[in-house]
Amino acid sequence: METARWIIAGALGAASLLVIVGNPVAALLAQRRGESYSFVPVVGGATGVAACLVCPAIGFSWWAIVPLVMDVTVPMALVVLALMALRSDD
Repeated sequence: METARWIIAGALGAASLLVIVGNPVAALLAQRRGESYSFVPVVGGATGVAACLVCPAIGFSWWAIVPLVMDVTVPMALVVLALMALRSDD
């Protein structure tokens, strides 16, 4: 059972890293080409949190906040939600 948890945590961690790094890189490449790009919000951070929670290493669940901090779309999503809340007051 523990081997399966390591495999799942590794797969989720790799997917998280791919999305967290891939989002800004894809946006920069699209900007250089003069195209538009839409970020995939929160997916990398949420996948990273799942990887940390599934990982069988002792005390590793405390690191679950790190993927959310590293994913640039999480603060952007929070800003958008805050702006939407402020705009709805008008």
